[in-house]
Amino acid sequence: VRLDEYARRFLFGYRWVPTADGDLRFEPVPNATQAQSLRACHKDTAMQFANAAQIDESDRRKISAYKAEMKQFEEIIGDLRAKPHQPRRPAGPRVKVN
Repeated sequence: VRLDEYARRFLFGYRWVPTADGDLRFEPVPNATQAQSLRACHKDTAMQFANAAQIDESDRRKISAYKAEMKQFEEIIGDLRAKPHQPRRPAGPRVKVN
Protein backbone atom coordinates (compact mmCIF):
# COMPACT_ATOMS: atom_id res chain seq x y z
CA VAL A 1 0.00 0.00 0.00
CA ARG A 2 2.78 2.43 0.87
CA LEU A 3 4.60 1.62 -2.36
CA ASP A 4 1.43 2.25 -4.37
CA GLU A 5 0.94 5.58 -2.57
CA TYR A 6 4.56 6.52 -3.29
CA ALA A 7 4.23 5.60 -6.96
CA ARG A 8 0.99 7.56 -7.26
CA ARG A 9 2.60 10.68 -5.85
CA PHE A 10 6.16 10.67 -7.13
CA LEU A 11 6.92 8.24 -9.96
CA PHE A 12 6.49 9.49 -13.51
CA GLY A 13 5.82 7.20 -16.42
CA TYR A 14 7.78 7.77 -19.61
CA ARG A 15 7.69 7.31 -23.34
CA TRP A 16 10.09 7.84 -26.21
CA VAL A 17 9.08 10.47 -28.74
CA PRO A 18 10.67 10.98 -32.17
CA THR A 19 12.25 14.39 -32.74
CA ALA A 20 12.30 16.42 -35.95
CA ASP A 21 15.86 15.30 -36.78
CA GLY A 22 14.98 11.58 -36.52
CA ASP A 23 16.30 10.91 -33.02
CA LEU A 24 14.31 9.78 -30.02
CA ARG A 25 13.89 11.75 -26.87
CA PHE A 26 12.64 10.79 -23.44
CA GLU A 27 9.32 12.38 -22.41
CA PRO A 28 7.93 12.02 -18.87
CA VAL A 29 4.25 11.15 -18.54
CA PRO A 30 2.65 12.29 -15.27
CA ASN A 31 -0.18 10.26 -13.77
CA ALA A 32 -3.58 11.86 -13.01
CA THR A 33 -2.59 13.13 -9.54
CA GLN A 34 0.66 14.61 -10.81
CA ALA A 35 -1.09 16.16 -13.80
CA GLN A 36 -3.60 17.91 -11.53
CA SER A 37 -0.81 19.23 -9.35
CA LEU A 38 1.15 20.46 -12.38
CA ARG A 39 -1.98 22.06 -13.78
CA ALA A 40 -2.63 23.93 -10.53
CA CYS A 41 0.94 25.08 -9.87
CA HIS A 42 2.70 25.20 -13.25
CA LYS A 43 0.11 25.67 -15.98
CA ASP A 44 2.57 26.33 -18.82
CA THR A 45 4.58 23.22 -18.02
CA ALA A 46 1.46 21.10 -17.58
CA MET A 47 0.09 21.99 -21.00
CA GLN A 48 3.08 20.19 -22.57
CA PHE A 49 1.61 16.92 -21.32
CA ALA A 50 -1.49 15.55 -23.01
CA ASN A 51 -3.02 14.03 -19.87
CA ALA A 52 -2.67 17.33 -17.97
CA ALA A 53 -4.64 19.09 -20.70
CA GLN A 54 -7.16 16.24 -20.72
CA ILE A 55 -7.69 16.52 -16.95
CA ASP A 56 -8.48 20.19 -17.36
CA GLU A 57 -11.06 19.34 -20.02
CA SER A 58 -12.70 16.62 -17.91
CA ASP A 59 -12.90 19.01 -14.94
CA ARG A 60 -14.54 21.63 -17.14
CA ARG A 61 -17.11 19.08 -18.33
CA LYS A 62 -17.86 18.15 -14.71
CA ILE A 63 -18.31 21.79 -13.70
CA SER A 64 -20.58 22.42 -16.69
CA ALA A 65 -22.72 19.43 -15.70
CA TYR A 66 -22.94 20.70 -12.11
CA LYS A 67 -23.93 24.18 -13.32
CA ALA A 68 -26.66 22.75 -15.55
CA GLU A 69 -27.99 20.68 -12.64
CA MET A 70 -28.00 23.72 -10.33
CA LYS A 71 -29.86 25.72 -12.98
CA GLN A 72 -32.56 23.02 -13.07
CA PHE A 73 -32.85 23.17 -9.27
CA GLU A 74 -33.16 26.95 -9.41
CA GLU A 75 -36.00 26.66 -11.92
CA ILE A 76 -37.80 24.11 -9.74
CA ILE A 77 -37.33 26.00 -6.46
CA GLY A 78 -37.56 29.53 -7.77
CA ASP A 79 -35.81 32.62 -6.42
CA LEU A 80 -35.34 32.13 -2.69
CA ARG A 81 -34.28 35.74 -2.14
CA ALA A 82 -37.68 36.98 -3.29
CA LYS A 83 -39.44 35.31 -0.35
CA PRO A 84 -38.93 36.95 3.05
CA HIS A 85 -37.88 34.61 5.81
CA GLN A 86 -40.56 34.17 8.46
CA PRO A 87 -39.46 32.03 11.40
CA ARG A 88 -42.11 29.60 12.59
CA ARG A 89 -41.06 29.85 16.23
CA PRO A 90 -38.86 32.16 18.28
CA ALA A 91 -35.15 31.48 18.39
CA GLY A 92 -33.49 30.37 21.60
CA PRO A 93 -34.11 27.70 24.20
CA ARG A 94 -37.62 26.72 25.13
CA VAL A 95 -38.48 27.80 28.64
CA LYS A 96 -41.65 26.77 30.42
CA VAL A 97 -43.56 29.67 31.90
CA ASN A 98 -45.67 28.82 34.98
